[in-house]
Amino acid sequence: MELTSKIIDWPSIATKLGFPDEVEMWTSYYLRRKLSILDLSQKFAVSPAAVRGRLVKLGVPMRPRGGANFHSKIVVPDLEAQCAEHGVPKVADAIGLNKTTVYARLRKLRAAKKPA
Repeated sequence: MELTSKIIDWPSIATKLGFPDEVEMWTSYYLRRKLSILDLSQKFAVSPAAVRGRLVKLGVPMRPRGGANFHSKIVVPDLEAQCAEHGVPKVADAIGLNKTTVYARLRKLRAAKKPA
């Protein structure tokens, strides 16, 4: 079986999409429109690593990791009490996290309360 590599002509794609050059295309999509690397990889039917590689190669500044899917900033007052009263699945659904994440936060809270 022969392995083939798909070489993408990014400058041509940028031009066809109406951008003056490839750097402007990536800057527009990634920095101005705030599309994620995953969104861009799906848009261009390539891997996220391919998109990230182009951004790095062209010197497009990387945004901080996380973005819309980053849940560590979601703060739930009295998480333990909420989970005890309503159950982890209901609390997880209410705050938009999966159960595993809520359980992990509960473990961290309990570990922080243990005396040293």
